[in-house]
Amino acid sequence: MTDEFPKNLEAAMIRTNTNALSWQQRARYLALLLGSIAVGIVLIALLATEPDRPAHTFAAFSGMALMAAGWVALATWVLTRRRPLYSRDRVVAGRMAVSFSGLFTAGASVVAVVGGGGAAVLAGGLGLLMTLAAIWLLVKARHRVRDLEAQRHELARQIVGGAA
Repeated sequence: MTDEFPKNLEAAMIRTNTNALSWQQRARYLALLLGSIAVGIVLIALLATEPDRPAHTFAAFSGMALMAAGWVALATWVLTRRRPLYSRDRVVAGRMAVSFSGLFTAGASVVAVVGGGGAAVLAGGLGLLMTLAAIWLLVKARHRVRDLEAQRHELARQIVGGAA
């Protein structure tokens, strides 16, 4: 074994453990946090100040407010973590995106079938595109987590093998 092995291993471990969030990622999550808070406040204000709304409008606004709360929770979780997330935040965000866009698509499809309006059909089609994009991003995130876990296992194997 060469003297270079421990240095390379140490550098790889430092690179892996300090690969948390860049300032650009933090800025994106901060924007998500602030935007979700703003949307949630607007939706809650509409729910609180519009007493004569139809039940389906109340249900839609309530659902959107819950989605905004979900994004607030995700952004808060990511921004408050002190350890590397190893792209698990992307998997959680991907699952949320697939769920929320799927719910939107289902709702728009029901409205299109029941109401038959062209706008509802267009909304359903756009919802389907959003759902497909969310699925693609979720698959990418899962691959990234799998790759990072493989790197971690390889480093652990090298530590055990290097100690012998």
